[in-house]
Amino acid sequence: MLALVALMLAACQPAAATVAPVETQAPAATVLPAEPTAVAPTAAVPTAAPTADAGVPPTGAQAPEGWNELTDAANGYSVAYPPVWEICQEQAASRIFCEIQAVPEGMGPPLRMYISVIPQDATNENFEIYNFFPPARVREFMALEVGESLLKEPRVMAPEFFTYTRLPDRMVAGWTALVVENSKPWEFPAGTKDRVVFIVTEADIYMIGMYYQTPEQLQMFEQALDSFQFVP
Repeated sequence: MLALVALMLAACQPAAATVAPVETQAPAATVLPAEPTAVAPTAAVPTAAPTADAGVPPTGAQAPEGWNELTDAANGYSVAYPPVWEICQEQAASRIFCEIQAVPEGMGPPLRMYISVIPQDATNENFEIYNFFPPARVREFMALEVGESLLKEPRVMAPEFFTYTRLPDRMVAGWTALVVENSKPWEFPAGTKDRVVFIVTEADIYMIGMYYQTPEQLQMFEQALDSFQFVP
């Protein structure tokens, strides 16, 4: 009986309310302002300095007193030469300078300096250019190291007379010029050398050469090179 009463009393008690768990949100993270990024100042871009007469090489050095001057307007250059030389041969593309005084016997031809202008597409089929070098061959010489040698042309007879060795470059009229030398040029006696300087432009190759046997002759050639300049 007592158990029955207890059961009835329990049934009369109100049911406990089910409390749903309350989701708690984590506090929002405090976002700090980003530190400003240091921006390096932009370096100023240098502008090219203006050049007067762009593409025109500067003039040559003052020639020694008493020297003569050749101006070849057709080929666009001038050069000074010593009074002991004269222009002994003239062609459309070449000028050849010779000793005025008689050359002692055994010293070979009186030829000294020569200047030839070789168009980049020249073949010299008519032999109009003195001591002609094929333009492609000149570019091959430019690829050599100083001290290396190459034949003047791929196919020549007696190659020992047509082998040139590259020497250090030199400046001529503001251009870096290729320098080569043959220590045994054709038709000249032993001890003669043929030094050749090439100024390679877009349209032409200016070739300035010299047959010499003494330091004094070589010095004259160097002075002539210093005087060389391009003219309009």
